[in-house]
Amino acid sequence: MDTQLFKHAMHLIRLLMTGTDILAGKGIITNRKAEREFLMDLRNGKYSFEQVFKLTDEYQERFEKAAEATVLQFEPNMEDIERLLISLYEVGDSTLTPNITI
Repeated sequence: MDTQLFKHAMHLIRLLMTGTDILAGKGIITNRKAEREFLMDLRNGKYSFEQVFKLTDEYQERFEKAAEATVLQFEPNMEDIERLLISLYEVGDSTLTPNITI
């Protein structure tokens, strides 16, 4: 039995869960308490290969539906990001200022 496949499948499904949460506007949920037992069972090989592939397909479908329904922008607003960076540099926080030697 390939235990690495189960470990990879667990991480794939966890990432699909996280991505679906982000697309649904729930933010980044890193502590998956509600799903912990399921994810550990998956990692520990308590599901057959057939079940693993079916679960992966189901979570991929959920992710794709969330992507279609999301209100998030497809690309970031670079003007807003630039204004934010300029305001951070103006604050004078040396930890945010790039260290460039010419």
